[in-house]
Amino acid sequence: MKKLNRLLFTAICALACGGLALSLGNDVAIETKAEAAFNHDYLGGAHIYATSARDSDVGNITEINANNNNGDYSGTGIYVRMRNYTGTNTPITFKINSTNTAIIAPTKDVKQTYYDVNGVEVYGCAPRDFGNYLMLPAWFDGYVYMNYTSQMTKIEGGDNEFNPSSIWRIYVEYSGKHDAYANFAIGDIFTDQKTVVDTSEIAASDFSSIFINQGGSTAYQSVEQLSATRVCSPSGNLLGGVRLQTTDYAGADFQFGYFINATSGLWMRIRNDGTASCWPKFVLASDWWQGSAPLKANSTYYRISSNGLDISDYSINDVGYFELPAGYDGFIYFPSSSFAPESESFHITNVNQIDIQFAANGNLVIGDFGTDNPQFAGQWWTRTMTEKFVVPWTSGGCTASIEPGYYHEASFLFADDFLASMTCDASGVNAPTFAEGKSWSSFKEAFNALSDTEKDYLRSAKSNVEGDAIEQAIARYEYLVMKYGYEDFMTKGISAQLNLRQIVNVAESSNSLITIICILTISSLLVTSLVIKTKKEK
Repeated sequence: MKKLNRLLFTAICALACGGLALSLGNDVAIETKAEAAFNHDYLGGAHIYATSARDSDVGNITEINANNNNGDYSGTGIYVRMRNYTGTNTPITFKINSTNTAIIAPTKDVKQTYYDVNGVEVYGCAPRDFGNYLMLPAWFDGYVYMNYTSQMTKIEGGDNEFNPSSIWRIYVEYSGKHDAYANFAIGDIFTDQKTVVDTSEIAASDFSSIFINQGGSTAYQSVEQLSATRVCSPSGNLLGGVRLQTTDYAGADFQFGYFINATSGLWMRIRNDGTASCWPKFVLASDWWQGSAPLKANSTYYRISSNGLDISDYSINDVGYFELPAGYDGFIYFPSSSFAPESESFHITNVNQIDIQFAANGNLVIGDFGTDNPQFAGQWWTRTMTEKFVVPWTSGGCTASIEPGYYHEASFLFADDFLASMTCDASGVNAPTFAEGKSWSSFKEAFNALSDTEKDYLRSAKSNVEGDAIEQAIARYEYLVMKYGYEDFMTKGISAQLNLRQIVNVAESSNSLITIICILTISSLLVTSLVIKTKKEK
């Protein structure tokens, strides 16, 4: 009988452990290749574009000096930060030349690996069916990975095998005849072991030795260096901003109740909603207008894309106005050298007013502004701007109108009220308490009273407990709907998601129950079999 008990105990344990192992199978970590550091950029990199087509199919080539990091590209392959400025798939080839003259390039008919800016692998394009090209997808912005062995092949030169620990040059090439639309940027290059080309550290004096136009006449191609530094905060936006509309010579004074140090310059998030270019002039004032400094004639200002990456320099005209094209939506940046102090009473460290003048009709939305001084970078002034801080002025028959908090201000007011009108239980056990006169129903009414534009904006806002007021409000809203079953009056589909989760939970519970029943059934059969066998032996 003791033998039977031992056999029975062993069998049941084996079955139970087997079932447990099966249950945990989905949680077993799968070993994968170490992730590369997808925190690279193309600041200071090369902007390469065709200026005209060639008569013959001769490639335009840009040469990259690989020896600025001792030429050691050891690893499984190279990652290249790239951007395609066109809506056309662009064939490009990378020829990597090791010091023993062996050259490898993308293998024909083999797809490369593409990652977005966050390092998430995305679908790429099939390469060209001839030559050693990779296909850079239309509007692509991210990373291209080329594995030395599986995605590249030796195409010429050298008696020895390709040696990634000793690289001499990289040649970036596209067809000058068939791909004359090419327009792309190349930034940092790194392996899964280290960064081998950090474009942000390339000085202007090193430009010719790092990126060299090897394509023949510059009539066919241009290679320019992108800005090596980010001169503004790419997170600045127009939310809660100010709309300024004028006719002819009119403008406004933007006054703020604190001083900023504009020694390193001033940037501003801005959009031209007009149907034509507008021509504003900026005048900085310090110490409550004790001194002023208008823009300097023929000096330089910069237009910067809304993501803060692409920067182009332009000239202020000979009377101190600068151009903003119709539809422009990004940043503008003025170095402190672009302003001309009118007297010694102007102090660049104590700026507290900006006077905006227009030489023609203007229709601008102005958002966040700041300086390169870390103390003042990323001012969220648009959220607190009120009429008393904005003073319009006119001349003759000209007009100026200002709408403070123009951009989605209704959404921000709703979010502020939503956050301030309830107290949440820190333990998460009890439902929140509302301020007097406030309830979930009152917020439903307030939401329904918003315009369709503002409703859609709130619905599409992301949930972020550390974000701005709207993102925090959405995070709280989604939590309360899921946790306590409040009505999803924004129709974000949260209730449906919760129900789906419950269905999945039921299914998972059913699977667990089925597993337990199977184990018990098999165990019962085994016990019965062993008992019968024991009786026969007796």
